[in-house]
This record gives sequence, C-alpha cells and structure tokens, in this order.
Amino acid sequence: MPSVRVRFRVNGEWVQAQGPLDRRLIDVLRQDLRLPGPLEGCGQGECGSCLVLFNQKAVNACLLPLFAAADAEVFTAEGIAGARAFAGLPGWIRRRGLAEVQRRCGRCAPGMLVALAGLYLGNPEAEAEELADALSGNRCTCGTGARP
Repeated sequence: MPSVRVRFRVNGEWVQAQGPLDRRLIDVLRQDLRLPGPLEGCGQGECGSCLVLFNQKAVNACLLPLFAAADAEVFTAEGIAGARAFAGLPGWIRRRGLAEVQRRCGRCAPGMLVALAGLYLGNPEAEAEELADALSGNRCTCGTGARP
C-alpha cells in the first residue's frame, strides 16, 4: 500500500506523520504523539470518545484518514486544556450547568470537552438546547450507560 507523509498542527505545534493511506488520525495522535485524550471507543464514529477539533470543528479521529490532516489544525482535549483560545471554557461550562462533565469516570470526558469546545468557538452564547445537541454524539464507553 502506498505511504503518505503529512505535516499538520497539533495543539499549536507543527508535527509530521507518515503511514499507509488507510492510517487513521487517532492512531497517529495516540501512538506516535502519545496523546491520551482521543480514546478509541467504538472505532465507528458513534461514541464520540475520539473527538478532536479539526479546523475548529469537532470530528471523530477514528474516521479521519491521516492524509486528510495535511496542513490542518488539530486540538485534542490536552491541547484545549492548555490553549489560550479556550481560557474561558471551564467557566463557560459551569455557567451553563454542565458540571456533569466533571463527574464522569473520565472515559467520556475528553470527547465531551472537545464537543463543547467546538460549540464554544462557534457560538459562545449557546443555550442549553444547543449544548445538549453538541453532546448528542457522545456515548458512554465505560459500560455504565451514562449519557450527557
């Protein structure tokens, strides 16, 4: 299978990665870059555990081929936590009554954080209905069946 070499930004830093055309972004983030935030949940884009901000939109990294990341801007949960652009996000979440994100086991929380960060960037005045919609793609992968 042909190989591809891609340059893109992850959490504000330029990186290069390579692999076969069918290599997924989640594998590069977790294996090559050792970023634990995007988790492998269902592997089919249904649980939201692997969400990353991809050019300011929340996308499932398990469905995104590496070659699609060429020159893209990617933020993982770790990068969101440390980025100046998201400095107001924790207070924003608390003000909107979503402290439940912090009460989770930890498995669902990174994907939920990314989903909310994407909403925050696009609509910092979002109301409860929009927040619920932003989290609708996040499913429990720890086995408790918890839903946001």
